Amino acid sequence: MNEQTIKNIYLLKSVIEKDDRFKQFRQLEGDLAGNLDVLRLNSELDQLIIKYEDALDFFGEESQEAKELTHQIYLKKLELDSLEVSKKYTEKFIEVRDIYSKLNKKIFSPFKEAKGFCKK
Repeated sequence: MNEQTIKNIYLLKSVIEKDDRFKQFRQLEGDLAGNLDVLRLNSELDQLIIKYEDALDFFGEESQEAKELTHQIYLKKLELDSLEVSKKYTEKFIEVRDIYSKLNKKIFSPFKEAKGFCKK
């Protein structure tokens, strides 16, 4: 890589780190990671998933036990996703993901097209 390319990459990194949308996303990541309700619900969800995997091994996918656990997992995930901190995080995650996607397309698509990776 030439020196100018490396400088441009560091400049882009710096611009991204200073952008308020990315700062807000980092803050929401911290809020999510430190939220006791999120931690509790994640733990409960993990336990249900383990029980579900066991039910699949012992009873099979079509068993009543597996179906009941599938429903419990759905409800627990819904409860987790319904927390205000989860909603805010998800909303900001989508915004940041879309920005990264646009950057990726803008920066790398000329290289992909030149090498024949993308067909029009």
